[in-house]
Amino acid sequence: MERQYNINICGYQCNIVSDESKEEIDRAIAAVTERVKAITDNNDRISTSMAALLVCMDLYEELEENKMATGNLRMQLKAYFDDAARADDEKHQLQKEIASLKARLGE
Repeated sequence: MERQYNINICGYQCNIVSDESKEEIDRAIAAVTERVKAITDNNDRISTSMAALLVCMDLYEELEENKMATGNLRMQLKAYFDDAARADDEKHQLQKEIASLKARLGE
């Protein structure tokens, strides 16, 4: 259910609408605030707005890297599942062959 929140990040206030819980919104605010402050604390010439843009760019880069990593993991999992399916097929074929050989020995 969407809720409206009045948030404050580094002195900038705005209203947002989100499906997330208050706790999740607070975690996001804290993470962004921490990153913005890390930039502004180390350089007095960078405004809070510029630091926020840099944080956005960093977060975008992290998102893209995570998408690539997720895609790679999906491909690895697919390969593992394909290998498991092949092994299962081979097991069934070998079980049939064993049954056939046992039947021939029992004749």
